[in-house]
Amino acid sequence: PYSKEDRENFKKCDHECIDEKHEKSIDGKDPIRSFCTQELFHPRLSPTSNPPENIGYISIDGHHFSCENPTINVGDFHIVFVVDRSSSMGSNDCRPFCSKSQTSHLKLSHNNRLGAVYDAIYTFIETRKNSRKATRVGLSAVDRDIASLILFARKATIVFENSGLSDTDELLNKMMKFTVTGGTSYCKGIQKAAEIIEKYYDQK
Repeated sequence: PYSKEDRENFKKCDHECIDEKHEKSIDGKDPIRSFCTQELFHPRLSPTSNPPENIGYISIDGHHFSCENPTINVGDFHIVFVVDRSSSMGSNDCRPFCSKSQTSHLKLSHNNRLGAVYDAIYTFIETRKNSRKATRVGLSAVDRDIASLILFARKATIVFENSGLSDTDELLNKMMKFTVTGGTSYCKGIQKAAEIIEKYYDQK
């Protein structure tokens, strides 16, 4: 016969916390796995509500875990875009999707490969901003991300550097001031990226 503890555990939800720390062995010991504390087939919990008894966290898919929220441990990022703006980027074999109204004017001024990249950068930043909105802690973490954009042709140009992600439209406006030009020097772009990374590197 199963013990009372085993019978209680069998009634619980089998979803596990995805934090990598539960997969790693410390000092040769088995990792401590973390399962949802709710009963099997429980109603989905709201990720924006406080966890039961204010212990642990509620995941985006509505499960409660008693361990630390893994999104708290996600560090702030400096995202560095290095983009070719040489004459080949003027080809219109690839064009911006303009799935958002804010990027629709790219079709008028940058309806080419470069415009497609600008559109992709805008979408990436918007997705990054919204990626952890399910938790208040996650939102504040994303808001501390920064980004830099370097364009290169024969020389490298910094469009923006060490900029916050809060005003994506302003970042797009800065991008749209630059069109295709000249030849290609990958080295210039990489060198400029290295300078920016070193300039804003934070050891914390």
